[in-house]
Formats: sequence, C-alpha cells, structure tokens
Amino acid sequence: MRSLPRDYTDIQPYIFSPETDLAPEHLSLDDGDILASPFAKFSIELSNDKPLTSDEVSNSFRTMCLYCEERGPDDYFFAFDMYLGERYQIFTVDSDRLTAWQDGKILREQSSGDVYLQYRTLAKHYIERMHSRKFGLVNRAGKAKFKDSAGRKQQYIPKDVIYCSQTPKKSKGEPVQSLGRERVRWLESWSVTAHWRPISPDSLGKDRAGERVVKGRTFVGEYYKGKGRAFLRARVVK
Repeated sequence: MRSLPRDYTDIQPYIFSPETDLAPEHLSLDDGDILASPFAKFSIELSNDKPLTSDEVSNSFRTMCLYCEERGPDDYFFAFDMYLGERYQIFTVDSDRLTAWQDGKILREQSSGDVYLQYRTLAKHYIERMHSRKFGLVNRAGKAKFKDSAGRKQQYIPKDVIYCSQTPKKSKGEPVQSLGRERVRWLESWSVTAHWRPISPDSLGKDRAGERVVKGRTFVGEYYKGKGRAFLRARVVK
C-alpha cells in the first residue's frame, strides 16, 4: 500500500466570504488565456464553517476544504475532505484517477470520471474571486499536527491567510467583514491577472519557474501595484 505521495507544507491558504448569489463574476481576458492563482499550491475554504459543496436535500457530501496544486495550464491535483452523511473521508483526484485514503493508506482507487471536472470548475470559480474581489490578511487561531512527505512530524499554525470578501475591488469603502472577532487587515492593490497565454502550438513556453517546458502556452505572472503587492509574492507558509 502506498502512502500519501504529496508534500503539503508549502500552501497559501485562502478563506472566502460565502456568496449570497451563485453567479460568478467572470474576468475579461484575451481569447485563449487561462486564469491562474498567484500561488502554485493553495487551499480554499469558506468562513463561518460553511461547506464548499453540499447536497441541497440531505446536506451530505460536504467538502469543507479543497487543496489545489497546479501541474500545468488548467491542470490540477486536488485533495479534499468529504462528509458522506456522518462518515468522514479524504480523497485525492487528478485528471486520471480518484483515490480514497484512510490513515495515510489507499482505501480504493478508480477513474476520476466527472469528479475531477467538478472540482476543477469549483477551483476556477474561486480563482476568479481571488482576482476580482477585495482581500486582506487574517491570522487564524488554532494549530494542526501532520507528517510531511518524509514522514517527519510537523505542526501547522495558520498565519497570513488571505481572506477574499464579496466586495469587488473597484468599489469604494471597506468590505463587509464576516469573520466574527478575527481582524482582517485590508489591503489595496491592482494587478495584471496571472494567466497562461497561448503561443504557437509547436512552441515551448515558460512554466512558473521560467523553464521552457510547456507546449503551446506560457505563464504570465501577476504584477501588483499598491499596498498589497508584497504579501502576494509566492512564499513558504510555515
């Protein structure tokens, strides 16, 4: 039995304010561009303990947190928790395979089917919100213990979590805060959106590291101005 193969230590956590309407705000990009997160590894969850997914009738099939790791243009590896009724389960999924885990070991594997497409659509919706809404930093209370890819025991204390509100970036005034007693340090910035730009189909474009290994597309990093430019640089979250 294989153990969980990923290193989850370098993650930028995002918390989103729950939406009152379900219609996503789509950004205006050039034809063929693919929107991208400023960070290759990031997690998505909602404030106030709201689930990202839920069966509307029975409130089962709840995902509370989604881990996303970009592997290429519009290509991801996902890890997510799932409450199947009252039973808790961890899953990983990519474009080929869906895997269920228990105590760090594989419980079962199958073709990813529509599951990968559903979670990719979910991630892309929140990536749009990363770029279109006002944001700030919040340090969450609590800590969690885990083992890294080498099997070493680690402790995770969430700091500098990025909080995205419902308020559009272009609107004036402070966003409505919905994190209870936790203080959000609101930051102002404007940017050129990170994306994967199409190039000649036979040409090799650059990946996030600047190496020409991606066929048909090249990565264009996000460029920030204003007070928010420093904190959105990719970094290790310890």
